[in-house]
Amino acid sequence: IRCPREKTGSFAIPDSVTSIGADAFLGCSSLESIVIPNSVISIGKGAIYHCSSLKSITIGGGITSVESWNFADCPSLRTLKFNGDIDAVPFRSIVASISTLKKVVLGPDVTSIPDGAFRDCSSILSIAIPDSVTSIGYDAFYGCDSLSYKVEGGLRYLGNEKNPYLAVIGVVDRSVSNAAINDSARVIAGGAFHGCSSLKSVVIPDSVTSIGEYAFYGCDSLSYKVEGGLRYLGNEKNPYLAVIGVVDRSVSNAAINDSARVIAGGAFHGCSSLESFVVSSDNQAYSSTDGVLYSKDGKTLILCPEGRKGSLVIPDSVTSIDASAFDGCSSLESIEVSVGNQTYSSNDGVLYSKDGKTLILCPQGKKGSLVIPDGVKSIESNAFLACSSLESVVIPDSVASILDNAFRDCSSLESVTIGGGITFIGSSVFEACDSLDTLTINGDIDAVPFRSIVASISTLKKVVLGSGVTTIPERAFDGCRYLQSVVIPDSVISIGEYAFYGCDSLVFVFIPDSVISIGEYAFYGCSSLETIYCAAKEKPTGWDDNWNHGCSADVIWDCFSSNDI
Repeated sequence: IRCPREKTGSFAIPDSVTSIGADAFLGCSSLESIVIPNSVISIGKGAIYHCSSLKSITIGGGITSVESWNFADCPSLRTLKFNGDIDAVPFRSIVASISTLKKVVLGPDVTSIPDGAFRDCSSILSIAIPDSVTSIGYDAFYGCDSLSYKVEGGLRYLGNEKNPYLAVIGVVDRSVSNAAINDSARVIAGGAFHGCSSLKSVVIPDSVTSIGEYAFYGCDSLSYKVEGGLRYLGNEKNPYLAVIGVVDRSVSNAAINDSARVIAGGAFHGCSSLESFVVSSDNQAYSSTDGVLYSKDGKTLILCPEGRKGSLVIPDSVTSIDASAFDGCSSLESIEVSVGNQTYSSNDGVLYSKDGKTLILCPQGKKGSLVIPDGVKSIESNAFLACSSLESVVIPDSVASILDNAFRDCSSLESVTIGGGITFIGSSVFEACDSLDTLTINGDIDAVPFRSIVASISTLKKVVLGSGVTTIPERAFDGCRYLQSVVIPDSVISIGEYAFYGCDSLVFVFIPDSVISIGEYAFYGCSSLETIYCAAKEKPTGWDDNWNHGCSADVIWDCFSSNDI
């Protein structure tokens, strides 16, 4: 709850702690380092603020929520140590909030560095990448202008003390014509050679096990091997080491060469006619079942062909699914899971964790409405990404977190019902949901990140508040310019000041007689609102005298219900 301001030196938070409250370390000016364990899932507003002597912070991988004003006014904070799944935490917001950051040390539990992870972190001087990292996303280090790296043969590398050449992250000069990758390199980062239009040849050693998306995008002069319509890069011993793309994106079947050991991220992106992968038993890295690409041992589902239609059954053997495995599968309507699988489960064609607590993925071809089962605790990043035929979703009270981009690009989504259990909502959750105009919310608005939810829906026109809502907090709908109507239930007893400030498209409001308190300027700037209908016979004493100041709407009293209007 609170660390004494007199605390000096280092402080390791016990691993029994699950949250750090607002202002917990505020003004601890003599504290030099803080260690946050994996057990902590949330950091409250301004929890680590104005800690002038704080030099380093260690963050565990359990974080799902970091509120504003953290790490601000910590001028000595130079070092961040992180261990966990970067994709599962708000890593970008953590890194971006530390303006004085110079050094980043990633722990052995970090296996991937996602797209843009350190984008525009211009103050960072060094990043230590452990051997556990097997993939690096597109533009992960873009704009890190102060970052130190190894240079060999015109290529930039990052790694660790043992292997400084672990990952190729880019080139010194994009006019490079030939590139030979160091034999110790294991990863080629996404976009590493992007735009190297003069690049004619690349030698990729057998040590490389991962190539990120767009690694060779725009390399128009590059020579490669072609077989069965697929493009390969490699070395003299194995010229078919890596599949980097296709000759023609209208390909319908992809037969992978027996010597292929790596398939570059995005190699088959945009191949909407691709219906199956074919891999012979002689290939030592990959296998295929029912046209789907798997690892050799069948434990990892690597890629579903974009042209797959109908349904897909995930077999018992699968223990992991690559993050982009179902990207572009717009005709896939259902994902089923074999009952013997110990990692995953399915319900109504949607993919969940085995215990049903995490919604992992809704297939992009899912149509109509979806009611998420009660008991689900979290909705993963990109879970509904580009589900363009989905029209409505009901999220139960059990869901506590909705991660980044969860419903992004759901172009037909018209309505969302959100339960009252939400404590964290990520960034861009409803971005590009151009048809989404109705939001229904149940529960205590004060207890959920309501402003974040509302602000993320730019097309919002109607809000229906459920019977669990008792308070509309101050500035709840501030600036919702497209909002036309709000249904206020008779469970609501108070409306905060500036609650509907600037809602200049609002045309209908009915205030039930349960509302005993309204703050000042609650409807200020609601220029399209002509009439406010009130169930009360006259202004209750708890309503501020300026409750409707700045709004020219007429007030009609003694309306029995909204149905009378």
